[in-house]
Amino acid sequence: MDEAFSVLSDAYGRVRAGGTPLNRAVGDLSSVVSSCVADPAGGGLKATCLSLSLVEKIATGLSKGSLSEEATAYFQELVAVLKERHALAERLLSVFGSQDRILSHLAAKCVSSLVTCDLQTSKKNDCCSIWEGVCHAASQQPYPCNGLDACLWSFTSVIKDVLKRNVEHRPEDFKKLLTILDPHLMGLHMKLLSEEDFCTADDWGTTLMMFMDLLEALTAARIRLKTCFPSQRLLFLQTPLLLKLLECNTDYFVQKKVVLLLKRSLLYKPGEDWQLGEGSPILQQDEWLGRDTWALAGSVLQIVNYGWLKRMFVNPRTSFFGGNFETCPDGRRSDHVMLRAISLVLLKSLEYGVQAVPSVGGSQTVDMLTFIHELLVFLGQQGIKLKHSCSWVSLVFSDQDDDMIEAAKALIVLYSHQSSLGFGTDATSCDLGLNPHCHFIFLLRSVVFDHSVLLDFLISSETCFLEYFVRYLKHLRDDWGGFCCACLHFDNSDSERQLKSRDTQIKTLIDPCNDISTLNESEGPNAAASQSDAACCLPTQPVAHLPPRLQLVDYGSSEDSGEEEMDACEGSCAVRRPETIAQECNVAYKQVFARGGGPLTAEACSMYEKIVSCLKELRKVLSRLQKRNLFPYNPASLLKLLALIEEKYIGLMPLTKFTPV
Repeated sequence: MDEAFSVLSDAYGRVRAGGTPLNRAVGDLSSVVSSCVADPAGGGLKATCLSLSLVEKIATGLSKGSLSEEATAYFQELVAVLKERHALAERLLSVFGSQDRILSHLAAKCVSSLVTCDLQTSKKNDCCSIWEGVCHAASQQPYPCNGLDACLWSFTSVIKDVLKRNVEHRPEDFKKLLTILDPHLMGLHMKLLSEEDFCTADDWGTTLMMFMDLLEALTAARIRLKTCFPSQRLLFLQTPLLLKLLECNTDYFVQKKVVLLLKRSLLYKPGEDWQLGEGSPILQQDEWLGRDTWALAGSVLQIVNYGWLKRMFVNPRTSFFGGNFETCPDGRRSDHVMLRAISLVLLKSLEYGVQAVPSVGGSQTVDMLTFIHELLVFLGQQGIKLKHSCSWVSLVFSDQDDDMIEAAKALIVLYSHQSSLGFGTDATSCDLGLNPHCHFIFLLRSVVFDHSVLLDFLISSETCFLEYFVRYLKHLRDDWGGFCCACLHFDNSDSERQLKSRDTQIKTLIDPCNDISTLNESEGPNAAASQSDAACCLPTQPVAHLPPRLQLVDYGSSEDSGEEEMDACEGSCAVRRPETIAQECNVAYKQVFARGGGPLTAEACSMYEKIVSCLKELRKVLSRLQKRNLFPYNPASLLKLLALIEEKYIGLMPLTKFTPV
């Protein structure tokens, strides 16, 4: 066997160096490779692994066209001899079930490379025989076992290879594969996820993970290649079977995989971590995709309605690289990857839910509010402490910009749906963390009101910021009064905190023995009320410094003009004119300063102006880029909205520009 290993080592080295033809007959080399694959025990484990790696390397080189012309002819003949004379496919499939996981995986890689090579280089569809063998092997394997895992991995690998190729015949290649795979996969899906044993067995984790990777690859192919085989609809139409994994005593990493898979599918981003090629626009997908997505969303809402969030376990420690769970340096208690995924799955399901079926008698809105309330309760149980109900978006999604923007976009859709049915006010929405103005303010605060960050978001293809931003600017245009109120509440909260801090410092200087608790007690009930407002800063709570007439926007009596071109001061949905609200906000600002006994810092009093200034600077940069044809798309509509916001600000400037007393 030392001689066989030497021959294989020489061949592998030559292929790796560029494919220089061997000084050995094709028949001799094929016999050595075949004997080592057929008898791993007798031929030696090292020789078998090397022979599998050699075949995989040759197939990869042929599919990529990286070998010289002479070497290509030699290795094509070698592969043909191995298939026809030595029944390579059958021998490789027999290694799939090896108890040695390394051998099993190398055999799967070898088969996947051969199928991919045949798809790209063969005109006879030779891949069909190998592919049929793998499909048949998968249906015959016991559950769970290395052989089944190898089959599932091989399916996924071939589909990913097809998706990564940027050629026009990708859909045709994929259809060839799915024509054979589809019936086998349908039966495999039902048998795997209908098994009762995986709820208690300890060795199902790897098989379930492999199977979910395959479902994700099928869904990614559906979105990118516009194909719609029955197996590509399984994830959407058989969601309850997947959700059953969340109710069973399965491994935590399996449950996490399920939630992440549902999130990517609802966002139409399956396979986003696989560096796949560009997909087709969502609007051009198959006719069933929208209905199937609504079915998936309905299944999620149903399980949440049955109390899933109350039973869902989230690891109390965050998972870092290597799979270890440790306590975060910032003191966060829960796995935020899981929290983000759960939150987005529910939000996107609600978004699809309210768009799918028109609400009857407002029942859909009531359900939506109930779901959001349950989500906030769930987040509170996971250690997300909120001083402002709307801050949950920033706290949960602070580490992931794309997820944060997706959440904000879904929330503004839900808010618009709620408002269109006449249920609730801005106050109610803020109670449930739904106020779009608060979300936008928290977003700008997180980027320190830097317009260049917004510009990066607009240019980036990794987020849906453009869609969200346009939606919010339209809402801002129509609800200027609500925006002023939101800014005022943030400023009141900051003012209270600064005043409290200043008073504490003064009293500490006068009497260093006084501690905070003593100071709080000595300030009386009014101070306690102010402290509560500063801690919660919710618009639903009465703010002591607001004039009695200052109320939030009443959507119940609003009218939708439906006009794109409207007067800058008549764009609000409020009953009272925005000038009146802004004027009352101005009076409230002055009262805050008067109560403080002196001017506060700019940070404490200029939320309104900082936001408008940020948007103004963004408009200037966009205009310059547009004039030089340096922006990646036409920002005309966006510039128009930003200009309308600036006109509103200029029209109200005498009311909002004041000197603190």
